[in-house]
Amino acid sequence: MRRLAFLLVGLLLVGGGLVKAEVIPLHWLPFVGQAPASAESAEVAFITSEELKRRLDLGEEIVVADVRRKDSFDKLHLAGALSMPMDDHAAWGPSLSREVPLVMYCACEGDESSMRAAREIRKRYGHPKVMVLQGGLGGWVDAGYPIVERKLPASLQKMKVE
Repeated sequence: MRRLAFLLVGLLLVGGGLVKAEVIPLHWLPFVGQAPASAESAEVAFITSEELKRRLDLGEEIVVADVRRKDSFDKLHLAGALSMPMDDHAAWGPSLSREVPLVMYCACEGDESSMRAAREIRKRYGHPKVMVLQGGLGGWVDAGYPIVERKLPASLQKMKVE
């Protein structure tokens, strides 16, 4: 009996460590190998550009929210993203469906703005499925995934002096 108890504890320790180290991935969980955090929790799940692209390509309903100012969104954003500036969350926050995953992104190094936004949405509106796009806009662009970019007319572009 004692051996069985030691065996079970050993399996849990080793197995749990392997799962945490992603040696044994848990992709069947909705948040890319992480259990979803409760709505009250300050923890925010991350999603990679690759995983978001895969899920969007499969037709999964996901709201992709650009939390930058509207003028920044107008210049460049992920294809299919909505402009949801955090300064205006009182206008759009209450209308969010709590059933549909929400992926928030920004363009700052370290995802600080989108993490703050995700925590705020979780806290204020109790959204249980909010995630942050790891690497934000830059990671998405670097991966070569679809973007919408407003090009300036040639007459307004600065001429290069060589």
